[in-house]
Amino acid sequence: MRVASCLKNNMLTASELRWSITPRCPEQEDVLIRELGIHRVTAAVLSQRGYSDPSAAHTFLHPELTGMHDPSLLPDYDKARDILLDAFETKKRIYIHGDYDVDGVTSAAILARFFDSVKANYYVHVPHRTKEGYGLHDSAVQRAVEQKAEIFLTCDCGVGAVEQVAAVKALGMKVIVTDHHEPGEILPDADALVNPHLSSSKYPFEGLSGAGVVFKLCAGLTRDLGYPVQSYFDKFLDLAVLGTVADIMPLIDENRIIVTYGLHRLKETNKLGLKSLLKAAVKDTQRPLTTVDIGFGLGPRLNAAGRLDDAAHSLKLLLTRDQSEADEIAKFLETINTERRFEQAKAVEEAHARIEESGLGDRNVIVVYDENWHPGLVGLIAGKLCERFYRPAFAMTSIDGIAKGSARSIPGFNLYDAIQAHSDVLLGGGGHAMAAGVSLELDRIDEFALRIHEYASKILDPEQFIPQLSIDAEIFPGEMSINLLEELDRLGPYGMGNPRPLFMSASLEIRGMRHVGADLSHTQFDLRDDSGSDHSAIMFSSSELTSQLALGQRIDIAGDVTADTFRGVTKAKWKIKALRPHSK
Repeated sequence: MRVASCLKNNMLTASELRWSITPRCPEQEDVLIRELGIHRVTAAVLSQRGYSDPSAAHTFLHPELTGMHDPSLLPDYDKARDILLDAFETKKRIYIHGDYDVDGVTSAAILARFFDSVKANYYVHVPHRTKEGYGLHDSAVQRAVEQKAEIFLTCDCGVGAVEQVAAVKALGMKVIVTDHHEPGEILPDADALVNPHLSSSKYPFEGLSGAGVVFKLCAGLTRDLGYPVQSYFDKFLDLAVLGTVADIMPLIDENRIIVTYGLHRLKETNKLGLKSLLKAAVKDTQRPLTTVDIGFGLGPRLNAAGRLDDAAHSLKLLLTRDQSEADEIAKFLETINTERRFEQAKAVEEAHARIEESGLGDRNVIVVYDENWHPGLVGLIAGKLCERFYRPAFAMTSIDGIAKGSARSIPGFNLYDAIQAHSDVLLGGGGHAMAAGVSLELDRIDEFALRIHEYASKILDPEQFIPQLSIDAEIFPGEMSINLLEELDRLGPYGMGNPRPLFMSASLEIRGMRHVGADLSHTQFDLRDDSGSDHSAIMFSSSELTSQLALGQRIDIAGDVTADTFRGVTKAKWKIKALRPHSK
């Protein structure tokens, strides 16, 4: 069986998936129902996701800004604070160095706007992807010298820049590194290294984005300067939520608070650039914003500049106080994002064809290279390949005779660990468990591809190459209702680490079935459960699969349930992700 087939047109079938259904725990559900007064299905989801304790479940359902962790617990917070407070007072020049993705740009924007508010003396820069690359380039060091900087401050990068930090310090500057990437065995000798991933960290949560780290650092500075922290939150949550969601951070713990309140602040933002961007990216501006609006609307547009042109455009958009400039940049980002989509689709099609022809889709790890791919697109290509073939994927191109690539992974395969295990064949690399980047000599690509394929054979079992359908709870007859859907909304915002609940319902009789849509590719179902309750459901891009079903047949379905309003009547409706014949 080719795993790729199960993801074609997002149509998932029982034979191509591992249905993972954790049995419900009535005892835990009873406790949550009694203590919190919630629906049994809501209690089941909370229990399955690790919130069986009523206090923890209540905190999850009711995130509060007061639940933010103390910034002083961040590693080297005190050292960073002392250096920056002194710089504020003495007007020492601070050089801010960010990154070219949304997280890096929003990190830099938070620092720049905060420094403006305290009248600090600073210069802010985000690198050019192809001219400078990720992290600290020699040109950045030279630029800091030209700016007569006395303090070099990184955001969303720097934890692996051992040599570059040493070079900056040798020039007499103090260095503050703020980052959220996994540290290597050797740490840079910075004057302050603020990263919750450090082994010495006492910070309660490791999952902050780069923007989240500087957001909390500046929150601490706000408090220590004697200014109201709530006012600071109101001004900067709109930027922090962008970096958190766009960098696909887990939406649990502190990130859940940032995103919950950040989405509200983003909708009401007074930042001219964000207002212009919202007009372009969000069609319905009346409804509340969601993580989807960032992940598929705002984020890709901000990222497009760094992918195909210069991330400085996106930074300028987030900092501008001129409406005409904001509108002009937003229009430019719209244009370049359209170009990005076209180039991405073309490159992904080329990669698919090459993989199918060569049989690379059966490798434990897919490694593809094309010298004509734009360096800003390789991460997106890797993501599409990982999604299509459901295995770790590296997509590479060349810059100045060096192979540069990005990788995306599946659960169970830690890219950061894999890269560290192959450091002898790489010129550099790093990142997270699920997303990373590498560089190596062109003539070593085949060697790397073979070695990481063999390495993965020791890490992954064959069944891990089959996508898993993780089902939160089985819905029993009579449990689904509109009231339940309204309550389930409190489990959001959804995203990495907190996906939209996926439910299963067994032994549903097909009472009606018809193909719908312009090309009749979708299937509308009328179903009835064992209690006699009727259910409406739809399965997209499914006509080929459902043509094999028959009226009166009993099936199990898995999917999410949403409110559907038709002619003024609102009902619960299943969006089926997978189905299978019911077996007793």
